[in-house]
Parts: sequence; C-alpha cells; structure tokens
Amino acid sequence: AGRMDVLVEDVPLSDTVSTLSRFFKPVSEQKQLAFQVQLDPTLPPSVPTDAVRQQQVLRNLLSNAYKYSNGGAVEVRLLAPRAGKVGLQVEDHGIGMTPEQLARVFERFFRADSSGNVPGTGLGMSIVKEIVELHAGSVTVDSAPERGTTVTLWLPLAPQAVAAAAQQA
Repeated sequence: AGRMDVLVEDVPLSDTVSTLSRFFKPVSEQKQLAFQVQLDPTLPPSVPTDAVRQQQVLRNLLSNAYKYSNGGAVEVRLLAPRAGKVGLQVEDHGIGMTPEQLARVFERFFRADSSGNVPGTGLGMSIVKEIVELHAGSVTVDSAPERGTTVTLWLPLAPQAVAAAAQQA
C-alpha cells in the first residue's frame, strides 16, 4: 500500500549477528559458500531499530549477495560508529553491476539480471532503501562488473532520530 510502520526499540547487536547466522549460515554450508561476520570492537551493545524490519533488510541484502556471488564469499561487517551512526556492510565477490544497472538499483521491479536465471521480483533493494530511510539512515551501493557488490547501511544510534523519521513517513 506504500505505507510501512516501524516499532523502534533497542535491539542488541548480538541479536543482529544471530539473525544473520540463522538466515544464511545453513545456506552457505549447503552451497559451500564462505560466510563471514566481522564485528568492530567499538560497537555499542544495541541500536534503536525495528527488529522485524531489520530482519527484512538483512534477508534482502544477504539473499542478493548469495544469488549474485557466483559461489564466492559473502562478508558482513558491523562498522564502528561514525557521526552518530553505526554501519552494516554486506559484500559479495560476484558478477557485480554496470554503472547503468547501479544507477537503477533502488527502482521498484528493476532486475540487474534480465536473463531470468536469478529468481526475484526486483523489489528487494527498494524495500531496503525505504526501511533504512524510515530509520533516519542511509544506504549506498558500490559495484563493478566481475568485481562484486558492496552495500553499506548507516543507521542512527539516537532513538529520537529514528522516531522522528518514522513519524514523518
């Protein structure tokens, strides 16, 4: 319907890592893919977020990373706080995107792979962007053909910023 509600609470980062492992460690073992999570030691114990929406973002990012990795490693990094925000980065070493594809990555129904060989609807990255922006955060994508793709999210550590963004939506 074009509307999304968020319920903001302090979510422990350990829960985020558990979620990552629960969703994708079995997939990585089944497909014999490397799955690595790196934590910065200066991370706060928790972040203000909607746990359900956070899981949705992580599922979309990791699903894309695995689908387009061509069997390479998928790396997840929780980045040290910067300017009042904490970062999450998902990197694959797969097929990557051209500059033209990258420019359209957040468009609804856009599929970088038009061959039909990779399943999906083309909604994942637009949903990721919407959820991250509802949390007063930002998302960037860096990619190049045959080099892979890195998606970086920055989410605020201040609950007031998240609540204000959710009310404006």
